[in-house]
Amino acid sequence: MGASFNGAGDVQYLYNVQTAKRGEFGVSTKPRFRFGAEWTLAEWHVDHATQTYQFFLNGEELKEVAVSKGAGKFDHAEVPAAFQSLSFGFINYQPTQTPGFTVWIDDVALARTRLGPTAPPAVKAK
Repeated sequence: MGASFNGAGDVQYLYNVQTAKRGEFGVSTKPRFRFGAEWTLAEWHVDHATQTYQFFLNGEELKEVAVSKGAGKFDHAEVPAAFQSLSFGFINYQPTQTPGFTVWIDDVALARTRLGPTAPPAVKAK
């Protein structure tokens, strides 16, 4: 799962894969989301057997980034049988203006079933 921001602060979510042999490919939503002070639940589901990827934002599936190719059909899916590593974080490719920004990643959970669809109560900004 990835997110890309434009200059207006709009966010688009994406499924992006970079392969050694077949190059880079992916799908993305339109930049129709905005980050705010509220807590956001991001969930994704991957299934090697069916070459399926799904992404959920606050319990809603974003079908624009769904991939389901079928058993043994790796082209433009590339869902591995096992992950060698998982990384959670943030990469910024453009310079920021002072004072910059703050990003919080909270409560990372891995499970065999979805955690949603309900998010915890919103946290009010101080």
